[in-house]
Amino acid sequence: MSKKGEKKAVHSEQYIRSISERVYRIELARMAGGLDPAWRAGEADRMIEKDKDGGKKFSNRAGQYDHLTRAYLEALGIKPSSVTSTDRGGK
Repeated sequence: MSKKGEKKAVHSEQYIRSISERVYRIELARMAGGLDPAWRAGEADRMIEKDKDGGKKFSNRAGQYDHLTRAYLEALGIKPSSVTSTDRGGK
C-alpha cells in the first residue's frame, strides 16, 4: 500500500500499447479465416498497408485492449519496476 501523496508506479502507455498491438495482431490472425497460417499471420500487415498511415490507425484500434493489458499485468504480478524501460516492439 502506498503512502498518502505517493504516486503508484505504472507501466508506460507506450509499453501497454506495444503489448496491445501484439494481442491485436494475434486476434486478427485468429479471426482472418483461411487455412494457410502464413496468410492469416499477414492480416495485420495487409490492414496497415491498406490504411496507408504507417500503422497509426492500427495502433488506435489496438488501444481497445489497453485496459485488459493493464489488468493482466496486474493479475500476473508484473510490476513496472520489474519490466525494463526499453519498450518491446510490435510484431
